Amino acid sequence: MMPLPQFIVRDLIETAIASVLADPTLVDYVVGQRPQAERDSFKTALTKRPGKVRLGYGLETEEDWQVTVMMQGTRSTPRTVGDIVGDTEEDVISTALLTDDITEAAGVTLSLDSIPAELPAKGRLRIDNELAIYAYDGQDVTLPYRGLVGTTAAAHSIDDTVEFHTVSEFIGWQEDVTVRVDVLSSNTYLNAVLGALVKATLIASQESFEIAGMTLADVQESELTPRPASWPSTLFNYQLQVTVRRWVAVPSELGVITDFDVTLTPEGTSTHESEYASFVG
Repeated sequence: MMPLPQFIVRDLIETAIASVLADPTLVDYVVGQRPQAERDSFKTALTKRPGKVRLGYGLETEEDWQVTVMMQGTRSTPRTVGDIVGDTEEDVISTALLTDDITEAAGVTLSLDSIPAELPAKGRLRIDNELAIYAYDGQDVTLPYRGLVGTTAAAHSIDDTVEFHTVSEFIGWQEDVTVRVDVLSSNTYLNAVLGALVKATLIASQESFEIAGMTLADVQESELTPRPASWPSTLFNYQLQVTVRRWVAVPSELGVITDFDVTLTPEGTSTHESEYASFVG
């Protein structure tokens, strides 16, 4: 999972500009305090002058305004690829239904309407809100360990769903990404209007960032910004610095301990998780 903030920022801005072009009265929400003649001038500049939203430094000389979006840099805290950056997920292998009631006791045998093909000999399952370890000998499915991971062993009724699953989570790192947005035009007033529209759109689009796997952290703006020499000096620059927090990750399956060893010592009996325990995942 490698979210690219510059793509979502560019798409959100393009959608906002398209909305303004389709309904220029939206400009009134940004500059409603200005005289009507100025508001009409801004609307005309947006709808009549050529311009577009672009990813990268490209510039077409015939354009009178443009919004460019590009990656500026990243910042992160010390990290390892082993950092956990997501919730643990249960990936269901198969489901079955109970054909008889069971008690909350450990070691019960499940009566199922079907047993999944090639079911591993040991693994983890969920019945309602309870997690348990199962053991399968080729005929019967039993539950040697009940109420795992903070759940409670409980009685279950006929037709309750049994979900056999593996466990996975995302492992990676977190970093802050700065996306540079340059609002360019031959009119400083138009720049201010476009910049305000873009900023308002980004701040109001937090949910869109989250759907894409990112969080909008900050939006800063400035009119005193450097620009590439290739851009005509007749174009004024209004710049936004958009900081987005993203999680870079790869999926990883987790091993689940399915059994315990009991070791006898002269001092007494100690129970520990065996380094030779069976794993599923």
